[in-house]
Amino acid sequence: MRFTFKTTRETGLHAAFHPDHHAVKLRGIEIGYIADEPPYYVYLRVMKSPRDREQDKNPSCPWKWIRYTPPGKSSVKEVKKWFADLTDRIIERLDQKGNPIYTDG
Repeated sequence: MRFTFKTTRETGLHAAFHPDHHAVKLRGIEIGYIADEPPYYVYLRVMKSPRDREQDKNPSCPWKWIRYTPPGKSSVKEVKKWFADLTDRIIERLDQKGNPIYTDG
């Protein structure tokens, strides 16, 4: 199991004003995205742990965003490679913390 990525480009007259969108997918489900501008943070949607739910101001929402900061990566291509190489480690760590990846809708 590996993270995959899908890049969507705008078309038409306003394409020059909109950056590409880089979705992060796991088993074909979009679970996050890569920021449009440097430092190209990677955001993932994860389930809230019981501790998160206690401290949260929005208890009706079952998920939250987490952010990964790539170490010195200067392009989206490098960030994709870095993040894909760490797939197993990231999933294992999230599961240990009680924040599995959110794949519902």
